Amino acid sequence: MENMSKIPFTLDAWLKDKSQKIETAFGEPAKVVFTEGLGKYPILAVIYDGDTTDSAWFTKDGKSYDGVYGLFIVTPEEEMTEFEKCLGFAMGFSLNDMKENCDETIKHIKDAAKELLAIARKQLIEERYTSDPQKTDLYKLGKAEALKDLPTWEKYPHNAGEEPLVNGILQEDGSYKWRLYLNGYKIEISDLEKLPGFKED
Repeated sequence: MENMSKIPFTLDAWLKDKSQKIETAFGEPAKVVFTEGLGKYPILAVIYDGDTTDSAWFTKDGKSYDGVYGLFIVTPEEEMTEFEKCLGFAMGFSLNDMKENCDETIKHIKDAAKELLAIARKQLIEERYTSDPQKTDLYKLGKAEALKDLPTWEKYPHNAGEEPLVNGILQEDGSYKWRLYLNGYKIEISDLEKLPGFKED
């Protein structure tokens, strides 16, 4: 079922699309049948209360004689995106604030989300076309994420006057761990199993 929202009636808004649904403040269906009355209340609307049909005069802003109860235009409510909801929470709004058809609150959140997305999009484009893409924060973040679980080489120091360990595969200290030594660096053979392609179908 489509979610609906109500906005205060104005004659100008209704004239733009006369097929729009109209309701009273009590949720009763109404139909504007005449808009050229004389005086302060030129709009005549027919109201269906479920059992009977009534009619009443309203101002161009949809206000009734008492100035409190009036007409509303019923419009489909646009769903909030996940980004907009998260931004709403960050701005201090509760889920109820965003569910209770508070048009001003939702409009405030949507406007802020649009502005933030435009800023983020501009920054991403600038980083994408920078002279050295490897210096951008986006590149560094992606590289760190891609490498975080991969094995890394360790520097294998040697004392002054000693010959560096010959390149090759050795079993160190009588343990069951085998290591690969290369140009002053070492890595455990078992760690190489973490590299992509090992035992993959």
